[in-house]
Amino acid sequence: MLLSLILCPVLLNFITSFLSSSDSGADDLLPILSFVALRCQCPQLVSECAALEEFIHESYLIGEEGYCLTSLQSALVYVESLQAAVHLQ
Repeated sequence: MLLSLILCPVLLNFITSFLSSSDSGADDLLPILSFVALRCQCPQLVSECAALEEFIHESYLIGEEGYCLTSLQSALVYVESLQAAVHLQ
């Protein structure tokens, strides 16, 4: 869980600055986070995100931290679906 505690503030800072630029939007975020999830070589990232969601105080899930966690989880689900599609071929 230590990795997620380090990664979430970094992602939150990235998301905040990314979305504040004039030509970027939330739709551009998922491909970037998916790429980060693929390249970070953190095999426990999925379980750490699940643990954070389970044990984090509910007030953190409502604000920017919750948006960060949800965005990362969405990217991980997308990457998992790509990996499943590759294995089916």
